[in-house]
Amino acid sequence: EYEFEGEPDIEGPERLLFGDLEVGETGRVTAEIRNVGREALKINDWSISDGFELSFTSGLEAPDEIRAGESVVIGISFTSQDDVEHRGTLTIDSNDPDESEFVVDLFVNAKFPCLETLPDDAVDCGEVDPDDRVDRTIVIRNCSPNAPTTFELIGLSGDPEFSFTRDPGFDVMTL
Repeated sequence: EYEFEGEPDIEGPERLLFGDLEVGETGRVTAEIRNVGREALKINDWSISDGFELSFTSGLEAPDEIRAGESVVIGISFTSQDDVEHRGTLTIDSNDPDESEFVVDLFVNAKFPCLETLPDDAVDCGEVDPDDRVDRTIVIRNCSPNAPTTFELIGLSGDPEFSFTRDPGFDVMTL
């Protein structure tokens, strides 16, 4: 049985990536912080790690409330003094009963692994006659511009008729 609480509910990105910044270069990212709840979201404090700067597109001051169903667009900038990895956080202290401290992780010059499969959604074998075999290729590649990516091929799921044409020959692979 559903019981309406009428509470505020903050929503936004879990992390923001600035990419690779050269010495002296300033990077800027924007994000939307939403109140997907049914009551006003009261903001007690916006705090950001040293080196990062927070701005608001709707005005010069930090809003202290986001009404139900509305949002605020924020901008965060970082000027790189070196080429090493920097991590920070944006913390929003609010009256959301489930997440009174909403934290957005910030990354500059971070090296994240990335794995891409082609095709990326599904492999369509089309209509196949009984006892016929159809081969399809799946390409797996590293899509990270700056980090090796390690993955483990576990197997195929679905009907038992699907199988590898040849044994991949590895348990864990680094690209």
